[in-house]
Amino acid sequence: MDACDVLIVGAGPAGSSCAWKLRDSSLSVVILDRQSFPRDKVCGGWITLPVVEELEIDLEEYSGGHVLQNIHGFRTSRMGSREVETDYGRPISYGIRRCEFDDFLLKRCRARIHQAVSLTRLEQSGNRWIVNGQFKARLVIGAGGHFCPVARLRGANARNEVSVVAQEIEFEMSETQRDQCSIRPEIPELYFCPDMKGYGWCVRKKELSQYRLGRLDSHAVLNHLGEPQPAPVPRGVRRTSETPPRPANPRHFDLSSRGEATGV
Repeated sequence: MDACDVLIVGAGPAGSSCAWKLRDSSLSVVILDRQSFPRDKVCGGWITLPVVEELEIDLEEYSGGHVLQNIHGFRTSRMGSREVETDYGRPISYGIRRCEFDDFLLKRCRARIHQAVSLTRLEQSGNRWIVNGQFKARLVIGAGGHFCPVARLRGANARNEVSVVAQEIEFEMSETQRDQCSIRPEIPELYFCPDMKGYGWCVRKKELSQYRLGRLDSHAVLNHLGEPQPAPVPRGVRRTSETPPRPANPRHFDLSSRGEATGV
């Protein structure tokens, strides 16, 4: 049986950052995650200045091999109402890709990583936890998000909590689309439904364009999404044969808890 001091379930930003903080503690740390990294994640994909400071991220080094978009402000409105632009004139956040950012944090955390391993069993034996009958740990940390398997196996029921249903698409724009796109990379656009129970956004990150719609009421979101349709196109961009269709792949339709993990 593989023994460790700390076993973390979940290799996203919470789990990998926890392991990274323990890197000089002399504790033996193991991370489990049911997915293999890098992986896609439904998320707005931006980090705040406190996150950069807390995780000691060298922005120049990070931007050398990853998407990093300065965000100076936001254009906001209630759908159908006047738009208001707030520009602070300096970076207040940074647009990232979760598939890159999460993988970056995981690779630097210095823990023993077991990918594509789901948590199926969690049993207490004396002062140790037995995980999947394979790992023995003094401490188990659940970092699996809204539907964390550690919480579930310990009796929590996340389905009773308020969650947001979201659909998202992110794709690389062609040169023509980039030239025609009126969304400024440093000013993402945020829109709220008239009943304030839903939102949408348009975010441009370097060569990428991202669109998302989320609702508090999980059934009503389907009324907003409707039948499968072409992906939305940035304001001022003509739809062309290059515009990708809205993906039917289930990985683009997911449940996420309120708030973005990397922005907290």
